[in-house]
Amino acid sequence: MSNAVPEEASSADLLTEHLGPDGLTPSESQRQTRERLVFFSDAVVAIAMTLLALELPVPHGDTSGEVWRSFVDLLPRDYLTFTISFAVTAAFWHTHHRLFQRVDRADAVLSRLNIVCLLFIVLLPFASRVLGEDGSLAFGVIFYASVIIAVDLSYLAMVVYTIRHRLVRTDVAPATLRTSVIRITTVAAVFLVSIPIALINPDAGKYTWLVLIVLPSLRSSLRRRAKAT
Repeated sequence: MSNAVPEEASSADLLTEHLGPDGLTPSESQRQTRERLVFFSDAVVAIAMTLLALELPVPHGDTSGEVWRSFVDLLPRDYLTFTISFAVTAAFWHTHHRLFQRVDRADAVLSRLNIVCLLFIVLLPFASRVLGEDGSLAFGVIFYASVIIAVDLSYLAMVVYTIRHRLVRTDVAPATLRTSVIRITTVAAVFLVSIPIALINPDAGKYTWLVLIVLPSLRSSLRRRAKAT
């Protein structure tokens, strides 16, 4: 009986050594960090998407015809820019959500990479305003494309980091994340190509982004053909 107490005490001391200040094991603490990252990121993206709408100008006029003409004038410059930015932000949220569904835990480095990515997401409303105001100039197109590229590259850094440091759940197939990497790289490449084109013709640079609309259908078609063969 006299030896049992020290053994129990030493076991308790050993367990306490493996617990952090929050009373959690390192793995439990990283899983909690992952949950907080997801909630925080969702809130930041929601605010960014709301700010996009707040920047929309209201068409003005004394008659219905003048209001409609004002609306049509604003359509290619402000409303189209809003649509593109909203779609880009929504696509980021979707891919971010899918990534963290596959991530088992998050450490300090992944948290910092996520903050960097959110920084560029928060810049999107400002970049959209610059594009709306200076979309006829190369600067507006290049600045907007650069922000999108920064979002994609910072997100890509998160994906690569989770793979290399084995933060992904064990039941997730590596091919799933490779597909995500290819998709992100493709989007970044399209916006990168639009930059030199914008130096020659800003409108042509913006039209380059329309390639992203047909890419999903093209990928699906190629997959179906690959399966058929």
